[in-house]
Amino acid sequence: MKFCDQSVYISRALGRWWRARSSNPVQRRSQMVIFAPFILLSALGLFCWLIFVVAVYALPFYVGLNAFFGGLHTGAGYLGAIVIGIVAGAATQAAGQMAFAMVPIVWFRMALGLLYTVPAVIAGYCAMLDVSQLCVPSSFWRHIFAVIGAVLVGGTAWVRIGAELPPATPAHGEDGTLSGRALIDPTGQA
Repeated sequence: MKFCDQSVYISRALGRWWRARSSNPVQRRSQMVIFAPFILLSALGLFCWLIFVVAVYALPFYVGLNAFFGGLHTGAGYLGAIVIGIVAGAATQAAGQMAFAMVPIVWFRMALGLLYTVPAVIAGYCAMLDVSQLCVPSSFWRHIFAVIGAVLVGGTAWVRIGAELPPATPAHGEDGTLSGRALIDPTGQA
């Protein structure tokens, strides 16, 4: 087979391929219209799932982000600021988990849970407000949807914070005394 014959064969094959492709732009757009809602709903569902999963870590992320910018502005460089931010965020999460697990006082545990839940509520409100701006024209309804999203994200974060750690058990003995201490009689006698 000569080079001339090969080029004719290739040009005929390309010509058949070109004619087989649809040159109708309306047909291509209709295919996109069919797939676009599925892609959009999948992306929106992934985004909402991500918000619910990450909502518990809003406070450590905020602390880590502020530590990152603080390190960056003090001259630690990008690598040093990243390390400072990660360490600060991890320390915040670890301190919160340890305090939640070790302290048996119910009101303190609730206050600590609120401390970790309030940033999640704010993040849920802002995220839902931004998402609702895509498809809700009324400002009133956007804020209503944002409040509903904040309640849902905050409730999820509250439940996940409570379920993440076992309940604190006081160090009482069988007779109701603290370990290592005797029961003190109100009259002053042991």
